Amino acid sequence: MSNEEKYCAFIDVLGYKNFILSSEKSIAEKLTFLSDIFKVHSLIAFEIKGVNLINNNSIFVKSFSDCIYFESSDFFILITTMHKVFNAYSNFYQNFDSTKHRSLIRGGLVKDWTEHFMDTASLSRNNIDDVIRDKQGNYNYEFYNPVGPGIARAYLTSEKSNISGMRLIISPECLNNIELSIYNKVNFECYTINHSSLANHGDKQLFLLPVLQTESGYKQFELCWPANFIYDHPHPELVIEEIANNLSKMKDNCKSGGEKHFTATVDLLKKGVEINLSLPSFSDHYNNLLTLKHKLDTEEFKF
Repeated sequence: MSNEEKYCAFIDVLGYKNFILSSEKSIAEKLTFLSDIFKVHSLIAFEIKGVNLINNNSIFVKSFSDCIYFESSDFFILITTMHKVFNAYSNFYQNFDSTKHRSLIRGGLVKDWTEHFMDTASLSRNNIDDVIRDKQGNYNYEFYNPVGPGIARAYLTSEKSNISGMRLIISPECLNNIELSIYNKVNFECYTINHSSLANHGDKQLFLLPVLQTESGYKQFELCWPANFIYDHPHPELVIEEIANNLSKMKDNCKSGGEKHFTATVDLLKKGVEINLSLPSFSDHYNNLLTLKHKLDTEEFKF
């Protein structure tokens, strides 16, 4: 057992329990809701498969119910993959009408040690020799379960953060060896990560926002995924409009307890727009982005 420290991320669907246990939802509605989650998780699986083909199986993944756990020894591979995961969720519902229940996700990212033990279900259905290694002699990671403080803290960072909205919360130890630069072109506190490894995994630049600070200076960050999402797109105003339309249609889903998640996600999207308005590379799209920024301030996006 190595007890090796890894970067560990956990995501789940906001409002999942309330929807599934609701007495006002029919079985058919619940099955459709579950089917949609499986479909978007399938898209995520294809993203992970592509990353692992390029990077020698660098991401370990486990899913259960509405949750997915990710693990990697490489921060840049994992953070750019989480960017893709959030993009996949925001894109999935764009072609559905307003009657479709739209889900938001929330995640946590930490650095801590984990260990893998053989999965009980796999042992109950397979010969132990087949479970341990495949025909090429490699470990069958899909037959293993992660344990340890890495997965526990990733879950707690997401679930117990008391932070609303579609967010990826990053624990500070993840950034101990990462150089952050202050981004002073917006009127809120913002940081960037500029690293050659980002380009290798599909990102030019990452924008982080502080979300919690104590008297001792302990600070958590979040990935401003809308800014990163828009940044690589040739027509950012179209991307913003798609996300805005999805949020507008999602508003009815967020009544009776989900208002805070809707409002916080809109606020994060507005910051993403502000960041991109400040980038010279988007000067040709400035007016369209500004129009959409004003749209997000209308009553359509407020409770």
